[in-house]
Amino acid sequence: MMAAIFYGLSLAWLLLSTLSLYSALVWLRGVRNELDTPGNHTPDIIVLLPVRINDREQLELFRDCLKALSQQNYPGHWRAIVAFARQDDPGFQAVVDRNDRRLEPVVAPTIPSTAEKLSNLLAGYAMRKESEGIIVTLDADTAPQPTWLTDLTRPVRSGLARMSSGYRWIVPSGFLARLVSLSDRGVATMMRPRKFNLLWGGSIAITAELAEELDLQSVWTESVSDDLSLWQRARELSEFAWTPLHVLVPSPTRYAWNGLVEFARRQHVLLRMHAPFHWWVLGISLL
Repeated sequence: MMAAIFYGLSLAWLLLSTLSLYSALVWLRGVRNELDTPGNHTPDIIVLLPVRINDREQLELFRDCLKALSQQNYPGHWRAIVAFARQDDPGFQAVVDRNDRRLEPVVAPTIPSTAEKLSNLLAGYAMRKESEGIIVTLDADTAPQPTWLTDLTRPVRSGLARMSSGYRWIVPSGFLARLVSLSDRGVATMMRPRKFNLLWGGSIAITAELAEELDLQSVWTESVSDDLSLWQRARELSEFAWTPLHVLVPSPTRYAWNGLVEFARRQHVLLRMHAPFHWWVLGISLL
């Protein structure tokens, strides 16, 4: 009996490993093909950047994010609404010190029914101008490459889809973060079937037209997850995102044990709430 269990688990592991290898090869081929996708249309873009700084380390990461954002090579006009819950947040002054007219700090009004990050996103979304045809979200703990904004919006600008999403590429600091980065590489380099793929809030582009159809303000007003709630609403309308394989945003990461456990628990709970099928697939794969 034990031998049968052992061989069964070994076979399952071998199949999963083979699938992972095949998935990575498909991903590499897809990256080469995507780089040839045209995207000459350059509409105005508004970037929504919600921020909350809790310590000096987060403040330094945020300054790196602002620097990277200022260096974007997008050929059209863009601006970023950097939203905070409080004006005395240390990040607010960091935006002012940056002295970049494309970076606009704003204090978001509190919305009791939603999470702080979503209140910040809604405050930025409310400031969108009619000429800004694409809405982009970015996380404050990332350092996007100069090509990030151009590459993320290319599928939308070229008409491949009305929504696109990138994914994080963890840059680890410390032993625990290295373990997390190793497991996360499998997600970052897996095949991306459009109907199965999820959104990642740290890098989403959506047309203003689709945002209105999805009633983005309503989606974010009573939720705790920006990306999964948006994905769930889009899926109800049979709207699926294009996921550029090479849009992997560097995300410097450090974990302590308690922070790692809390992060993993939060991700699994949100996945169970919004995408139960994905939750089951992930659980079986991990097992």
